[in-house]
Parts: sequence; C-alpha cells; structure tokens
Amino acid sequence: MGLKVDVGGQMCDWVAAQGLAEAELSDLQCEEASRLLARLGTKVSIDLGLDDRLRQFINRSATFARSKKTAYELMYIVFYLFEYGRRDPNLDCGAVQSLKFLGIIPDLDQNADLLA
Repeated sequence: MGLKVDVGGQMCDWVAAQGLAEAELSDLQCEEASRLLARLGTKVSIDLGLDDRLRQFINRSATFARSKKTAYELMYIVFYLFEYGRRDPNLDCGAVQSLKFLGIIPDLDQNADLLA
C-alpha cells in the first residue's frame, strides 16, 4: 500500500490505546478486532469471558440449522478459536453438531463460500 514499514504496528498501537477493540458491538466483533491487532503484535485486554461466551453460542447447535447469518458467525468463531489452524480449538460436542448443521444450508444453497 506504499506505507512505511511499521505503520501497521503504529496503527494497531493507536487503536489499542484508544480502546477501540473493546468498544465493538458484539462478542464476535471484539474477538475479530483483538485477533487483527494481535497479528501485528498489539495485545488488548478484551473481556476474559469472551471466548467462553463465544463457545456457549456455538454449542447451541439449533441456532445454526436455519440461519445463513449465524452460519457465517459460527465459521468465523471457529476460525478465531482455531487461530487459523495454529491450535486445537477444543470444540465441545455441541459445537461439532453446529458445524454439521452448518453444512446443510450452504449445501442446499450451493454456497461454496460456507462449504469451503
């Protein structure tokens, strides 16, 4: 993008100093903001119960049997907990069932994005 070498890190530090990641509207958005900042080494103090609330959400498998929006949320939550393949997300049986339900809607809709 033509930016100087550490501009991204400086931007992340500024975002953290302003508390912007903590001001996000949903748990999923807070998790996403903290992961994006962490990619450049900036740590933020997000609510310690955040991962627990996300896990509770994805363990409620009936939610994912009927909604494309929640299917995308499940997909992103698993990506974040999995740290994009860098760690075992330790998913509970409910989350695994949610992932199975996640496959039904995109298969019927031929939604390659969610199926991938």
